[in-house]
Amino acid sequence: MGALNIKAWPAVLSPQQDFVRASFRHWGTLIKNPDNLPGGRSGRTTWVSGKSPTLVLAWDWSEALPWIVVLSNPMKISSNVALELAPGQALDRDACVVVLNDVVNRLPWQRAVRRQLRESAQPFGMAQREAVAL
Repeated sequence: MGALNIKAWPAVLSPQQDFVRASFRHWGTLIKNPDNLPGGRSGRTTWVSGKSPTLVLAWDWSEALPWIVVLSNPMKISSNVALELAPGQALDRDACVVVLNDVVNRLPWQRAVRRQLRESAQPFGMAQREAVAL
């Protein structure tokens, strides 16, 4: 699955317009408590760009209801990117949060997380049924 830790990726300076047009793909999802029943799980998902230098986004998510995943804290999206409007003109923290949320909300991240939840739940459920059958 690779490095889910943003600090493992090199920092990148990117113009805002390039960042919002970047194409991201699902890199991996960590489920922090996979043994919880649906509705009580949480974790972290990471997305990366397909171009070099690699742009990385990661955020915590939680299940609000069974199979309904939401950003745990929209103010805490991590990235290895520093955004700028023009060369030498960095976006402030609040503006960056808005841009990061815009990009995250356009990604099919909930589908990817639900897929990971289903895959992690199947072996657990099967093992549980086998133990009961014994």
